Amino acid sequence: MKPGIASDTKKSAKALAQQIARQMAQEPFEILKEAGREVTGTQEPTKGEDTKPQEEIKLREVKDKAQSKRQIEALQKELKDIQIINEQKVEEKAAPEPKKVVKPVVEPTTKRSRRLLGFGPKVAAERQKTRVEKILPPTG
Repeated sequence: MKPGIASDTKKSAKALAQQIARQMAQEPFEILKEAGREVTGTQEPTKGEDTKPQEEIKLREVKDKAQSKRQIEALQKELKDIQIINEQKVEEKAAPEPKKVVKPVVEPTTKRSRRLLGFGPKVAAERQKTRVEKILPPTG
């Protein structure tokens, strides 16, 4: 790199800033005119551009009016439907509900055990299967 490049960029930036300051001092109202157009977003048609014929504008207005009329009618119809539904709900709530007859719940019964209550030959045989002999200590 050359040492002169850095100093040249500083000089050129300084010169540019001075030039811009001179232009702003000479034309303060031009900046305001441009800023107004940028803020509002309006564009003036140039002489070379053709403006839209009045017929197209009128056709668009007629189409817009017809479309908005259809949308309004659809919304009004929807409002009427909603009112009808709301009235039906109010009538249903106002009408007394018939009392429901509650039947008692019948619980299912289980089968009775066939096993005897602790006596009989079958129970005695079961006891002997599980019985453990006790060893007696020697006497003496």
